[in-house]
Amino acid sequence: MVGGDSINYSIATLKPQGHIYIISFLKGMMADVNLCSLLSKQTNIQGILVGHRKAMDEMNRAFDKYKVKPVIDTVYSIDQAIEAYEHLGRGAFGKIVIKVSK
Repeated sequence: MVGGDSINYSIATLKPQGHIYIISFLKGMMADVNLCSLLSKQTNIQGILVGHRKAMDEMNRAFDKYKVKPVIDTVYSIDQAIEAYEHLGRGAFGKIVIKVSK
């Protein structure tokens, strides 16, 4: 999320050649960016567009109507989160799920 100094905080905490994905905005669509940090870290920034709530609700209704089920590759516990991300990095046929439960 971008807004205020959050983008600069993300850049500062990022490893070299890391990735920042911008999905939403906290305080408007403008931000002052520390370009020196951005360049020295060789940061990759990518925007991700998502649809509006009505489109998601319509999609979910269609999934229910046509009985569309996601393909789940593997379910990991929260204690196995590192293994899940490693699996994701190797590639998966379906979704990688990290189950969070009490």
